[in-house]
Amino acid sequence: MGGETTRANSVVSRMTVEISNPNIWAEFSSLSPPENVTLQCQGPLESKKFQLTKDGEVCGSVDTEYPTYRASFPLGAGKANHRGSYRCYYWLKEGWCGPSSFLDITAASPLPKPRLSAKPYPLLLPKENVMLWCRVWVKGLGLALYKDGEAEPLQTARPETMGATFSVSDPGNYTCRSHTALSPVTWSDHSDPVEIVIPETLPKPLLSSRHRAFLSVGADLSLDCTGRLSGLGFELYRDGEPVRPLETSRVLDDRLSFLIRKLDTESGGNYSCRTRSWNKPYIWSEPSDPLEFMVTGSWPRPSLSVHPVGPVTGPGTNVTVRCRASRRGVRFGLRKRGTPEAIQHQNPAGDHADFPLADVAAYDSGNYSCVYYDPAAPYEASQPSQALEIRVNVTPTKPTLSTPSGSTLAAGRDVTLICTSRYSWARFEIYKEGRRTLRARWREGGARNSLFVIPNVGYQDAGNYSCRYRMWQKTDAWSEFSDPLELKVTGERGQTPV
Repeated sequence: MGGETTRANSVVSRMTVEISNPNIWAEFSSLSPPENVTLQCQGPLESKKFQLTKDGEVCGSVDTEYPTYRASFPLGAGKANHRGSYRCYYWLKEGWCGPSSFLDITAASPLPKPRLSAKPYPLLLPKENVMLWCRVWVKGLGLALYKDGEAEPLQTARPETMGATFSVSDPGNYTCRSHTALSPVTWSDHSDPVEIVIPETLPKPLLSSRHRAFLSVGADLSLDCTGRLSGLGFELYRDGEPVRPLETSRVLDDRLSFLIRKLDTESGGNYSCRTRSWNKPYIWSEPSDPLEFMVTGSWPRPSLSVHPVGPVTGPGTNVTVRCRASRRGVRFGLRKRGTPEAIQHQNPAGDHADFPLADVAAYDSGNYSCVYYDPAAPYEASQPSQALEIRVNVTPTKPTLSTPSGSTLAAGRDVTLICTSRYSWARFEIYKEGRRTLRARWREGGARNSLFVIPNVGYQDAGNYSCRYRMWQKTDAWSEFSDPLELKVTGERGQTPV
């Protein structure tokens, strides 16, 4: 459910809970033939309020005297009026939870339409099978799997649960149907088709590492290749050539970790990985995007200086960091402690590079160093320069708290609280009656404000709110609190799920 998203240079936090969605299924008074359908909605937690939607519109509500896990929505007889896509919700004090998965009823059959999916993916690899999962919403039904162009089912099942798995080894379009067990037999519509294909290539993998781009001689390098599909083989490359021998370990079913021990000056370069099918004839992926690593220490360390001179500067100043090397025609990289990659690169013709830090803010505080290196084989690189500290002194000023919708709200509406500071790169908190209610994590992007959304407000949300912030470092002081903002809630809570 609600999380934290970036919107127009701001941080948005939703005051909701991350709880499992409810389940929905159908029950009939009789299956021979199917009559009087009732939809059941069951949540993982007890609730006193449930809602049912049909094609996105609320079509039923259940309010109970005591909390319960389950609510019933009788649809009655007559299949024509039942046609549509149904989902259900349940209520907690934080808001509406859900929705459930879709339950589709068509005009052609009273039985809900099944749903077919490929596990784990609809790709047929050499000497392997694909598992197809046929999901139904009624207990006690038989299931049948069909292949496009064939009138008779390929496989049948009579599961005890509301679904069955079928194994297939041929490409093509597949559907499934459900049916009642007793005569007269009633069939559901076919599910939407799932196409099983033999791929020409596999999806492009992702190569990642927790290590910095510049490594010391003798250090170890760990690389993770994520294949996006499970059960694959992996290969690691440096500048297009396979890297061997390697230590490997399976992190997850779709990820392999490579370990290169005791790097030397020839270990630098561009690393990439590929995945392939487990069995021959191999089907390969294209290479991942490369990661560049340099092994430092072949050349003398450069010198680093800053202008204006001095480690302390004020916000808004334009700072220049100069890295000077002992040779020309090399590439320079500026590093900041805590950042795995170089934050800037330059290729000057001379023996030095000037790195601009424009309009510095609190985030720019830190320890900097630089290196210079040859960006082509054999990838020789210098030792890092001595660290140079830059500190941007920022005194947090009092923030402001506002709401664009006004401070008097009708119950059931969403309210947005905006806490605004003078500076970017801040961490914000909202307080109600002196107690912290919401927090926005510090994140990149330079936002000067944070948006806090309280959905579906009720009378319990009325009161006096204030906010405060601090800069990105844990040692920075918190600002004073904003002036209080009083929220008033009137009317009755709305009935539409958020």
